[in-house]
Amino acid sequence: MNEHSSPLPLDHIRMLPGFWSDKMELIRREVIPYQWRALNDQVEGAEPSWCMRNYRIAGQILRGELPRAPQASQRGSLVSPEDPAHPEATFHGFVFQDSDFSKWVEAVAYCLTQRPDEELERLADGAIDLVCQAQRGDGYLDTYYIIRDPDGVFTNLRDRHELYCFGHLVEAAVAYYQATGKDKLLTAARRFAGYVARRIGPGEGQLHGYPGHEIAEMALVRLYGVTGERSYLELARYFLDQRGRRPYFYDQEHPEAVGDPQAETSRPTGPSGSRTRRWGTRCGPCTSTPAWPTWPGWRRTRSCSAPASGCGGM
Repeated sequence: MNEHSSPLPLDHIRMLPGFWSDKMELIRREVIPYQWRALNDQVEGAEPSWCMRNYRIAGQILRGELPRAPQASQRGSLVSPEDPAHPEATFHGFVFQDSDFSKWVEAVAYCLTQRPDEELERLADGAIDLVCQAQRGDGYLDTYYIIRDPDGVFTNLRDRHELYCFGHLVEAAVAYYQATGKDKLLTAARRFAGYVARRIGPGEGQLHGYPGHEIAEMALVRLYGVTGERSYLELARYFLDQRGRRPYFYDQEHPEAVGDPQAETSRPTGPSGSRTRRWGTRCGPCTSTPAWPTWPGWRRTRSCSAPASGCGGM
């Protein structure tokens, strides 16, 4: 945005009949309802999503209606039930499963800007009610940790996607507020943002970390745009500025991975956020600088003399 241009709200745009209009109508009538069934594990023959089920269980646990069950086995980022036909009342799915709800609501919001749909809006309102019931009193909202490990919140920012899910929730909340004027999800997103700002930042006793997967930065800027709350903009700036500073936060969070040739760690450098990536290769850690056209004096460099076929450091 500058003095010559500004974003045009989606509800100020109308697609003429034809290719894009037809595709958008297909999404509204067929794709979004299908996705809703998938989020609720109602698509025959498809792998369960567990998404809305996780939110339901988290809410029941927070209300004291359900005890925490023994945790299901986890392999990497996926938590699977021992018996899929009789899953335990605990978290299942990928650690970032919450974000599927947020992406769905965001899609609903964009559809509603083009064509009012009372049934679709009612469906989204009900989903938002369910999700908001899964939010802790302090504002935290991530079912993986609420259900599985309440004491593990923000102990693995690199891998566990908490700030990724947070970012998508904020994006969805802003989009739905702009489309409908309803602020229930926006209020939940602001409470979550407040929690993040209290836990992560430059202050003493705070985590000096940043998202393992970028999106929270963009979402916080959008949240600032609709609320005018400058602390959201400052937190986004902190994430951007902190990434790449020494000592590297992820080296401190995961000291066991330091020097591991199989580890792959994103390390942005410079004020423009140009990324340096340590690749796992046959010849050990190797640093390369991607050739971003927007980076002043951009060029591709290699710190490794191994043939390109044997090294990721291109």
